[in-house]
Amino acid sequence: MKTISPLSASLLLGASILLLAPASQAETFRGKVLLRGTIQNEAKPGSLSFVMTGRLTSPKSNDVAAVTGGGLFRSTTDAIDNTTFTGPLKVNVNLAGKISRSRDRVTIKVNRRSITFPGGTIKLDRPINPNRVTNQRIKGKGDFRYVYK
Repeated sequence: MKTISPLSASLLLGASILLLAPASQAETFRGKVLLRGTIQNEAKPGSLSFVMTGRLTSPKSNDVAAVTGGGLFRSTTDAIDNTTFTGPLKVNVNLAGKISRSRDRVTIKVNRRSITFPGGTIKLDRPINPNRVTNQRIKGKGDFRYVYK
């Protein structure tokens, strides 16, 4: 009967573990998104609601995914510009009919000319007027990054 050396046994065991372990499916998608929504300052704290849509591409595999998302966020102060908002950010990514959904409680930074949230920064078409009491429509485009699992 042949015996296997300890080195050969460890190499064989390592190779079998690599073959049986699931491959990492995480893939980063990047692209442009369009954001549309409203921001209001009448009730304190202020609120921000938006939806975003866009197309993301994976540089690794050149796959294209459609992304939609958005949410309703409340200001952490009485201001609506140069402050932060918190709330659940919902993101849906459709890759060839397979949908990945996430809903994470996030902090969003709002300046007069941009909105920054995890994975993206949106440059607004026109600045936010912090003195306006009624609803303001916001619209902008920006970069978004999503890790697809």
